Amino acid sequence: MAGIKGRRTKKFEYGIEVPRNWEDVIRIDTENGNRDWQEAVEKEIGALLNFHCFDIKPKDYKLPKDYQYVRMHLVYCAKVDLRKNARLVCDGSRVDPRGLNTRATVVRGISVRLLDVIAHHWKKRILSGDVGNAFVQSKTKEKVYTRLGPEFGEHSGMIAIIVKALYGLTTSAAAIATAFFIKEQGPHEYYLGNDYQFFEDFNTWTFSEKTYEKEAIHKVEEELKKVTTPLPGRCPRLEQDKSPFLKCLLGMLQWLHTIGSLLGMLQWLHTIGRPELGPLMANLNRFGTCPHETHLQIAIRSFGYLKQTKGKKIKIDSSPLEFVRDSPDYEQLRPDFLEDYAYGKRR
Repeated sequence: MAGIKGRRTKKFEYGIEVPRNWEDVIRIDTENGNRDWQEAVEKEIGALLNFHCFDIKPKDYKLPKDYQYVRMHLVYCAKVDLRKNARLVCDGSRVDPRGLNTRATVVRGISVRLLDVIAHHWKKRILSGDVGNAFVQSKTKEKVYTRLGPEFGEHSGMIAIIVKALYGLTTSAAAIATAFFIKEQGPHEYYLGNDYQFFEDFNTWTFSEKTYEKEAIHKVEEELKKVTTPLPGRCPRLEQDKSPFLKCLLGMLQWLHTIGSLLGMLQWLHTIGRPELGPLMANLNRFGTCPHETHLQIAIRSFGYLKQTKGKKIKIDSSPLEFVRDSPDYEQLRPDFLEDYAYGKRR
């Protein structure tokens, strides 16, 4: 039991494996034959040092008693366009923030879509900007320090007083509004996994999932066939499927990687611009932890549908909807109906 409890499952985001610690970083990069995750870590650490986020002191430096120790660790994630990202964060929940402002809010994806529609209705231009290292532009009001890890190279083991509003500190989200560094701004072309395009002939914007869809299809390109629907026409009831379990065919870890990657990519495509994948996901998600061979075949088949129908766009249109009521011809069903109704109205 101890061995089972200590075993950690692999983590996947948007269909690719994401490391949990530095050992995973080395292993995944070695398996993939690149340094993508290591470069993401180097980029993050380098940016923090360039922004003077730390006041680095010797290993034996004695701090004032009002400073609290906070642990730091790296959080790894995959972006919606499959870029790798590493973020150094603090365990701010273990720091006492009494007397400091911790209130902050964030925008939701649906709110951005609504703003697109509102801007279209009022004929306003939309500008989007890339805020570089948003949190660390502001100084923190918390008195905290940490000890640097091996990711900091020559600074490993040294004491560091945290000067800027690092991710994870409870007051950082509130401090972000005090300073911004805008790297670029202009008409929005890519946001929240969607590609935006303006059509002058129709004076309207559209959004699609072109970039992410292309990357997702490429991962299973060799096994795809052209199909016109996400689910097969004679799709059996999946809960009654009798095909072998994938555990038996592929082995525990391999089946988890295969079906987990496919379902992750399909779920995100459904979220950002492929609503027709809803019935497919409703069926397959029920068997994500114990899939059969048929479930894997249907998941792969759906990528063939995406390849066949790629390039679909959703129009941002604020014009009011027109509802048309189609009344049946009751005269053909009951000849006396209209006469009775008219007589009743006259009275």
